[in-house]
Amino acid sequence: MTSSSKTMVLSAVIAALLSGAAFAGVAAPAANASSDAQLAASAGVQPGVYTAAELQAIIDAKRDNDSRTANYFISGANRANPAQNTDSVGLEQLARAAGVQPGQYTQAELVGLIEAQKENDAVRVEYWLSHANRNTPDTASNPGKIQLAKTLGVNPDDYSLSELVLMQSSISD
Repeated sequence: MTSSSKTMVLSAVIAALLSGAAFAGVAAPAANASSDAQLAASAGVQPGVYTAAELQAIIDAKRDNDSRTANYFISGANRANPAQNTDSVGLEQLARAAGVQPGQYTQAELVGLIEAQKENDAVRVEYWLSHANRNTPDTASNPGKIQLAKTLGVNPDDYSLSELVLMQSSISD
């Protein structure tokens, strides 16, 4: 499978996971019924069973000879188990797509990691894997905060930068 086809399949999987599962039980309007029936025919599946996003993912997977992805959607494994939290199911699938342990990353981190992997950007991949995005600057690395706190006569560790700015503006007013 080529890199561009993997990207397309991954995009379809993410779209189906984040939107399709939430609407899997909602009846489609009559106007979409014929287009969904056409998509179902193109996918070689029974109409009325799958969402448009699922049908497109099945079509893309079959076109790319990716039977694993096609079977994933055909079996309904992409849909949330009612006993599980829909968000955790989607996050678990994103984690698998990123090749990391589920439960260790947020949705935004997983999407960032997947994008960095697609672009072969080793620096960004390491950034997401190391959780560097979660690091908050301490007072030692923020000389402006230290200086502002000294000006106000307070301990910089006791206040956030926003609180110090508010204190400064209330004194100025």
